[in-house]
Amino acid sequence: MDYKAPTSIKDAVQLLANATGSAKVLAGGTDLLVQIRSGFRAPELVVDLKNIPEVQQMSINGNGTRIGAAVSGAELNENLEIKAAWPG
Repeated sequence: MDYKAPTSIKDAVQLLANATGSAKVLAGGTDLLVQIRSGFRAPELVVDLKNIPEVQQMSINGNGTRIGAAVSGAELNENLEIKAAWPG
């Protein structure tokens, strides 16, 4: 298994587009590591998105709520603005 941790969306997309075998994305709310350890998944490439600033951001504005792919459940739970807007 090959592990890559790009620092830009462009680099992540390029890694996934150029993958020759199975590729999986590791982000904030994924259970990919559990699946790999349990033997349910055996990707040839894992692309970790957590070093890409854009996918670690959360925001609420007039256009709606944006939660990046690498935002964890714990981070969501700690964000007072998100909790107030989405109390469930």
